[in-house]
Parts: sequence; structure tokens; C-alpha cells
Amino acid sequence: MGCTPAKWATVCFGLAACATTAAPPPPSTLDVARGRSDLQRNPKLLERIRGSAHGYFRFINTPFSEEVCRQVKKALERAPRVNLHGDAHLEQYAVTDLGRGLTDFDDATTGPAPIDLVRFGVSITLATWARGWEAHTDPLLSRFVAGYRRALEAPDTQAPFPAAAKRIQARFSSDRSSYLDWVKSVSYPIDKADQDALAEALVPYVETMRRESPELDPTFFSIVETRRLTLGIGSALDDKYVVRVQGPTADPQDDVILEVKEVRDLSGVSCVSSHAGQDPFRILVAQSRIAYRPYRFLGYIRLDGRPFWVHAWV
Repeated sequence: MGCTPAKWATVCFGLAACATTAAPPPPSTLDVARGRSDLQRNPKLLERIRGSAHGYFRFINTPFSEEVCRQVKKALERAPRVNLHGDAHLEQYAVTDLGRGLTDFDDATTGPAPIDLVRFGVSITLATWARGWEAHTDPLLSRFVAGYRRALEAPDTQAPFPAAAKRIQARFSSDRSSYLDWVKSVSYPIDKADQDALAEALVPYVETMRRESPELDPTFFSIVETRRLTLGIGSALDDKYVVRVQGPTADPQDDVILEVKEVRDLSGVSCVSSHAGQDPFRILVAQSRIAYRPYRFLGYIRLDGRPFWVHAWV
């Protein structure tokens, strides 16, 4: 779209800047390609990041959150800690067969509310600008903030099921073969040594799942196939796997897909919980507190000394 990351940054930090007179960050810190050999080796990802404001915005979540911390530092000195999604934006809103709501809790933790509020507000702004809806930007932001305040004042408030989500669900169809083919299309095989290491790492996770759900068949978590996952922008450089397990019967059509994702290190975000780092429990706890419907088979493993969180795909 002809704009540099530094120019997109002006948009991304606009809402946070309203709360303070702090100087903007140096543009060099916002150039995601500077000194990044991992990005230079992944031209498709770099193209997606540079291709749109929202693509860039999605990729820079950690430096974005840290900049929110910096911009509103004084206001946060007495701010309460709240449950944070950590990467709240429009493309995290998913409609599934189980319901609707924010998904992808990789960055979930506790911290000041502006982390989520500013990020979602910027996402709304970028989306309206991209679609030529600039006249609707401020009204939509006002409605978003009004809904947040209403929930604070009346915690039992229930948001109505969005009409758009109902329209999407009405178009759903069940085709397991196509779904399993799609899983293969967004992943690729791994060598046997990596398969064996992942299978061994999953052993204590499977034991925990079977204790929690003793009604499951003993072969439910038998591994059918393991692949490396390629989806995502913000998580594109994280280690991620999909593990296909047998499920309730030997019929391949009811196999279950588990996603195994490396827990992201949030130590670079100064105003969130000091335990944010790579603690997998921050993700599990966040699911139980703020998800409309927590993922099935939620747990964690350690692979090569690193923590990964695990859940079933819907």
C-alpha cells in the first residue's frame, strides 16, 4: 500500500498518544525487517506484513504493547490489574460451531486495561480506514468503549449474539474430509526424530487429559500424524504443530486435531504481570476467565525445555 512501517506506527499508536504527551518511539524500533534474518528468510511473511496496515499491526504486538506501557506509564501507576487477552484485534474474533468470541490466547496475561483497549481500538480504526468507512470510525470506537463501560458497571451484562455471527453460522456445513485436507494444506511434515520427541513430550499431557476425562477411550489420544503449522502473522515465527489423534473411534472421520504452540515470552512488555514470561498457566487461566467457551483438552507440555500450550481445534 506504499506506506512504511514507521508511517503505520503513527496510526497504531494514535490512541495511546491521546493519553499522554510522551515522545513517539524512534522509527527504527518499528521497522520489523531491520536486522531480522528470520524475516529475510521468509519473504512471504514479510510481504504480508508490509502489504497492509493490519498485517504490520498484527506482527508487532509485543513492541506495540510495550509502547502502550510507555505512553500511559503515569496513568498506570495506580491502575488495577485485569484479565487481558493481550492481542485483542478484529481478526481474533472467531465464529465457530461452538459460538463466537475472541480466540488465540497466546498473549493472555494480567495487566492494565489499556493494553487491550488501545489495541482493539486501533484495530477498529485500521479496519474502517481500509474499507473507506472513515466516517464510522469515531462512532464505532464510542460504541466499543460504551460496551466496555456497561460491562464494568453491570458485570452480569450479556452481549447479544451478533447478527453477523448468526449469518456466518447459518452457512456452516460439516465436511470432515475437506477439513482434514485443509489441515494438511496449512502444515508440512516433520522428520521422525522431531515426531518422536513431540510424542514423548505429550505423554504427561495425555495422562492428565485421561484423568480429567476418564470416559474417553484409552486410544483416544493415539497419534495418527504430526505436522508443523504455518498459519498466522503474529505467531508465524513461533514453533507450532498440529497433532492428529484417533479420537473417539478408529474412523478417520472423527479424528481430533490438537494444536501445540510455543508459549510466547512476554518479558518485553514491562507493565504486564511479572510472571508473564513463558508461563503456560497464564494462558490456561485466561481461558477459564474470559473465553466464551474454553478450548477442549486444554493443557501444556515441555519440549526441548520450552513450554508449549495444547488445545483441540474447533
